[in-house]
Amino acid sequence: MDLIKFFTRQPSTLTGTPLRDALLAAAARKDFPAFSTLYNSHAATIREEFPQWLRCPAELMGDTASHSTAADRHTLDAGPSE
Repeated sequence: MDLIKFFTRQPSTLTGTPLRDALLAAAARKDFPAFSTLYNSHAATIREEFPQWLRCPAELMGDTASHSTAADRHTLDAGPSE
């Protein structure tokens, strides 16, 4: 990285749904460097917004056709239960 670009770069303003989607996309791709970069540069925002990310988005609440797709995308695989 050019030294001038390093000192003049703007902080990322990624928040809310775009941040959540970027994290989920990086995790789904198993792109651990991208996930780590996102997490490390947005840790405070993630901790603040995470409780809202646990709820099903309002736009999906009445859409039964997309429930399984959304559920697959927004849940973590805990593995087989015993």
